[in-house]
Amino acid sequence: MQNKKLILFVVKALGLLLLWIFGYELWLKGEGTVDNWLTSLAAAHSSVVFSWMDIPIVNQLTSYGEAMVVAGNPLLYIAHSCNGLVLYAMFAGFILLFGKQWGKKLAFIGGGLLLIYAMNIARIVLLCLIQLHYPNWLDISHKYIFTILIYAAIFLMWMKWVNMQPVPQKKSPGTKNAHV
Repeated sequence: MQNKKLILFVVKALGLLLLWIFGYELWLKGEGTVDNWLTSLAAAHSSVVFSWMDIPIVNQLTSYGEAMVVAGNPLLYIAHSCNGLVLYAMFAGFILLFGKQWGKKLAFIGGGLLLIYAMNIARIVLLCLIQLHYPNWLDISHKYIFTILIYAAIFLMWMKWVNMQPVPQKKSPGTKNAHV
């Protein structure tokens, strides 16, 4: 029985992967609408955070993302590949595949996506501040530190979701359904 569940999970995961490849990689990515919108939104919200700190940031759309500009100098580029879309899809895909309570799934996905988005805004702001004050730390912060932190947070949210699921009881003789 456990092998059947594992095989079904893997088949569903491969189906979602194929949907992602055909839906995003071959269609939406080339069109650019989703990436442009999400990258611009992340840049705009990051600029709001900077306005709270009285740091004047100007966003400029480039061919591959948004530039965060301070005093006429590009400080940081938010590439489309860093707008969080892949993280949102990966997080939501796992939650969709695991568990049966659709209302709770959708609520958990919504909350998780908001948290991932907020972490991405914090990442952008912190990377800009690192570039301003500690430029030698930008590369390691971008490639490793923030990547590890965000993936760890997503993993912890997945584990939270898995631990929220009811544990099936072993069937005792004479019972048809022993799920709690």
